Amino acid sequence: MQPHIDVHGRLVLPEIPEPGPDAHPIDKAMWAIADALNCPVSPDGTIYDLRFVNIPVIARHLARAGMGPVAGQAVIRASDAPGGYRQWIDIDAPDLAPVDLDNTPLSDLDPDDPRVRALLAERFGGTDFAPPAPPDGWRIRPSIKLAEDYH
Repeated sequence: MQPHIDVHGRLVLPEIPEPGPDAHPIDKAMWAIADALNCPVSPDGTIYDLRFVNIPVIARHLARAGMGPVAGQAVIRASDAPGGYRQWIDIDAPDLAPVDLDNTPLSDLDPDDPRVRALLAERFGGTDFAPPAPPDGWRIRPSIKLAEDYH
């Protein structure tokens, strides 16, 4: 399969199959590195989309250089996010409860939850169901941080 844009305007890349139990250790390390490079998060919380970078080449190079998974070292783990993305959560954090559009009243759905927006867009067409625009006069969503938050 070649990379392509799906009907929702999302980039779809071919899956890298996980190597089997008899695979070479470098292939196993390469897969683990490539998997870990899916939507990495910086120390300030910025999520990077590296799908346009040739991750298999980088992962293979790092695996050949001796880098790979170390048992018991991980402090985060992958969790699926809408749109084919991945988010990284604490290793002990529970998975998010699935969003049930069929049995949840609309008033109980969080319009800012990207999972809800992605499911609504998928069900009713379109690329995104964003919350309504702010009233005239607002240019950005206000954000207030108290001095105590910085200590």
